[in-house]
Amino acid sequence: MVTERLTQWGLRGPKTLDEVVRFLVATVVQDGGRNVSLHLAEQNRQALIMALSHRPRPAERGGTVLPRLHELGAVSCGTEVTDDGRQVWAVLDLVF
Repeated sequence: MVTERLTQWGLRGPKTLDEVVRFLVATVVQDGGRNVSLHLAEQNRQALIMALSHRPRPAERGGTVLPRLHELGAVSCGTEVTDDGRQVWAVLDLVF
């Protein structure tokens, strides 16, 4: 889905794009909520991909998410737990 959307926009993600998306979604699915959403934005030759769990106040987890996203090529990433659920995001450089 993300690859197809970037292609429609005339852009191409890095080789690790699909793995990053799967990891983001798997991370928020672990919260056990009934809904998950995935958001994509592009700016300045970078893609922002964010997954949201929509599960109020999910449990905190160990600090393995951000190191893994960096290993997969994220130039920036983060996670935040809010009353609305967990947000996990990664910024990837696009290929030109």
